[in-house]
Amino acid sequence: MLGKHIWKNLLKTAFLIVANIGIWACFPRAIVVSAHAFEDLFQQKDPAAKEVVADFSHRVADYQKLRKHLEIKLPPLKTSDDPQSILAREQLLAQEIAKARKDTKRGEIFTDQISAEFRKVLHDAFAGPDAAKLYKAIYRGEPVSLLLHINQVYPSSTPVTTVPPTVLQMLPKLPSGLEYRIVGRDLTLEDTKARLVIDYMEDAYPKPNP
Repeated sequence: MLGKHIWKNLLKTAFLIVANIGIWACFPRAIVVSAHAFEDLFQQKDPAAKEVVADFSHRVADYQKLRKHLEIKLPPLKTSDDPQSILAREQLLAQEIAKARKDTKRGEIFTDQISAEFRKVLHDAFAGPDAAKLYKAIYRGEPVSLLLHINQVYPSSTPVTTVPPTVLQMLPKLPSGLEYRIVGRDLTLEDTKARLVIDYMEDAYPKPNP
């Protein structure tokens, strides 16, 4: 016969399992996505895509190293609650990054191979059952139309169109200070610390049906 302490542990474990099932059931299906959803999805479709994921991560890490190297050289920010001081430092960082990347061309991070794999995932998402919701999420605000170029400072007066959460879960997680942005039908990588467009890929998702 099981001792009292064993019964107690069994009951505790059962309670935790039931509680977790109940908690997760309360969340939208889109939120409950594995942190490795992107890799899993790509590897199921094409085992070679693992190399694409690694290449993308490596290129992003290289940019992060450059930004960190330049950021350390900047004068320390005397106060973190003065908007003018923060803006001045942001602009200075942007200038230093642009100077260091003056010869950078589009495709340094979004190579042709990486862009092709991103398009596969994005096109699948926008062709799925939630397509209407995704287009609505993107076009619900004022349309963003910019002639993009590398090291461009994203205008503070221009609305920011972020990637819908359900799509974001399908893309590689970015380190702090970098974010995906949607401009028209292009997908950009923005350095939010310097408000710089560091790379972009064209025609990232399909045109909506008329």
